[in-house]
Amino acid sequence: MDLEKNIIIIYVPRSGSTNLMNSFNDTHICLNEPFSVKVGDTFEDFLNLVENGDKPIVLKTGTDHVPKDFNPHNHEVSGPWQNELNDPTLDDEDKWLDFFDLLLPYFKTIILLDRKDYDDHLIAWNHLVSRIKIGMNPHEKYDVIENLKGDFHYYFDRSKERLKIISKKLNKQIDYYEDIYYGDTQKFIESLGFEFTKNMKKVLNTSNRYRRKINEL
Repeated sequence: MDLEKNIIIIYVPRSGSTNLMNSFNDTHICLNEPFSVKVGDTFEDFLNLVENGDKPIVLKTGTDHVPKDFNPHNHEVSGPWQNELNDPTLDDEDKWLDFFDLLLPYFKTIILLDRKDYDDHLIAWNHLVSRIKIGMNPHEKYDVIENLKGDFHYYFDRSKERLKIISKKLNKQIDYYEDIYYGDTQKFIESLGFEFTKNMKKVLNTSNRYRRKINEL
């Protein structure tokens, strides 16, 4: 199997990861959070697609997405987290590290995606939480930082911290939403080794921002 064009996007929610993934949909098979609880794919499902798919893969995944069939004690740890993962005190909360050790060798291009502006990111995150978890009208305006509490805020901050851990272990910089969508988008894509296509120009346009669409209603 040829892994040279496979891409993985490890993201903090609301950092433009879906549009970035979809910008490759004319050349790649897009896997949108396959290991999340909502989708529930197994690692074997992923391997079958890698081995039998007719296109390279672009996979979008969160730091907490671990397939239901993954057991951190069933494979030998040999990646950048080896020393940490040999620690017998680690529990299931830490198995996401072990899973990335298994997953990342299948990808030539690794993108770590976050936002620089914490407050604006928090606003975008609360819009998502309100639509999916709380059931508020997504067109309603409200004070995000005061409304975001408890587990929702913890998950948001934990995602950012986990991405920093991955960045440090891989010695790889984090790419930021602001630089990709409001900077030189073409330069970013080409720095990954891919051609900047018409589809990318369309999909990565900032007019596709969800909150911008809401505010213009």
